[in-house]
Amino acid sequence: MSPRGDGAAPPAPTAGPAAAPRRGPAAEWVVLLLGVVGAVVVWAAFPSAGNYDTVLDLVWARELLDGHAPGFAAYAASTPHPAWLALGVPVVALFGDAGDRVMVLLTALSFAVLAAGTVRLGRLVGAAAAPAGRGALVGRWTGIVAGLLTLTSFAFGLLAVKGYLDVPFLALVTWAGAWAAARPERWRGPAVLLVLAGLLRPEAWVLAGAHWLWCTLRGRWSAGGGVAGGGDRAAGAAVAPAGTGAAADDRLPGRAAHLALVLAAPVLWVLMDAAVTGDPLHSLTATSALADELGRDRGLAKAPRLLVTQLVDQARPPVAAAGVAGALVLLLAPRLGLARPWRRVLVVVGALLLGGVLTFLAAGVGGLSLIPRYLSVPVVALTVLAALAATGWLALTPDAGRVRTAWAALVVVGAVLGVGAYLTVKRDAVSRLGTELRFLADARRDVRALIDDPAVVRGARCGPISLPTYRLVPEIRLQRDATGDAVLARSDPRARRLGVLRRGVAITVDDTGQWARRYGRADGVPRRTQAAPAGFRPVARSGAFRAWVRCPR
Repeated sequence: MSPRGDGAAPPAPTAGPAAAPRRGPAAEWVVLLLGVVGAVVVWAAFPSAGNYDTVLDLVWARELLDGHAPGFAAYAASTPHPAWLALGVPVVALFGDAGDRVMVLLTALSFAVLAAGTVRLGRLVGAAAAPAGRGALVGRWTGIVAGLLTLTSFAFGLLAVKGYLDVPFLALVTWAGAWAAARPERWRGPAVLLVLAGLLRPEAWVLAGAHWLWCTLRGRWSAGGGVAGGGDRAAGAAVAPAGTGAAADDRLPGRAAHLALVLAAPVLWVLMDAAVTGDPLHSLTATSALADELGRDRGLAKAPRLLVTQLVDQARPPVAAAGVAGALVLLLAPRLGLARPWRRVLVVVGALLLGGVLTFLAAGVGGLSLIPRYLSVPVVALTVLAALAATGWLALTPDAGRVRTAWAALVVVGAVLGVGAYLTVKRDAVSRLGTELRFLADARRDVRALIDDPAVVRGARCGPISLPTYRLVPEIRLQRDATGDAVLARSDPRARRLGVLRRGVAITVDDTGQWARRYGRADGVPRRTQAAPAGFRPVARSGAFRAWVRCPR
């Protein structure tokens, strides 16, 4: 196979990792189907609202439809995301205040796409280290294990059912990585996926730049260099000698167009910020200021400790440990009796792992929040490497004897002890996940019932609806199609000027349990905002939420 795009003869239909054995792709489809069925069932059974950021993007989308500039600079506004905002416009136009449920469905379905992407990437990683004739077997099982590990991830699953854009972002990045590892010469597909990912989260900018460099630089480790041999080995043919087939200029064509795609996402993001706020760096400066205001972990000094603890926690300790073992398997493959891995697979997996780590550390340097979901890209890489550690022994022939048996036994013992210990510590994780989903569904139902109460509707005609914190403001604004002056937090600096202490509706939350922790209090918000202002009288109640009204004549 010639990945250079320099006029060499095209590969035979059976050559290359993209043309893996016929039974291989079935694994992706099976995992995708399992994920889709599970996503739809959970989405229908637990009708929860989207997370704060997603609902706020929908509110901004409605403002655009109404001909107004989105309120990016509003109190406690999250970072705007161009692609999520653009998607929100047709969603709100078609589904109105039910748009949050549509966005949750989209992220849940993206979880299935992500799992299928890890199957595809796992198949490539497994086949990359397998000797000729065993690539299909090892790749298939490595992919299946990677997909199942992803589907059983509570961290990714919870992000999906809460409507976080991180899940479609991860799906795009994972499929871009799999595509780049399978067909390095076809750079346009991965580049476009990374543009879309870069309009969801800035971490993709680093990956897009690394992809461009890989396709642009010369050498055996470049996309156009001596990386062709692995594809022939996957098809069962002889491996090409290192460096054969590389021309004097082995860079891929279309470098200028590729660079334009790399720059597209950051340029569009900056233009969006400049058009709406007048500050092209609004997303960076506002996010840093909000992290400081809310007291979140930030700064380079905390980054190394949080990097390790959060990465292990997000991946799950047994998977993280197996992922480190899988990385060693990939790096030491020849010494373990495996084949020398394809360089393009090493590059892609290394980019996903190290690129995510570097962007997390860069967030610390930039004073941004250091929250666990910012490490989701390295978690995907660790998951795939963990699958390789669990299935790599299949690459050894029966002649390997004791080594093969010992490796398989170690996998079984490690799985039993590691998973057993994890489930012992997290034995209530499944029930807690169900409790969390019911809580979110109950909160959405109760809030909507309260806002639709006739007494609350009448009270809202007298003045703004106020809440103890900012957390439910987007949800109620979306429900009522209200402006930022009509629904706001009592901790908002504009609250007194807009009259929330004198008239309108004041929503309070029972000061008990997670209701108070989730909706009655928030970091950086004074406790005095929890109670209704003086002179307001109770008029309605729904679950843990109570409405108070004052309507002076």
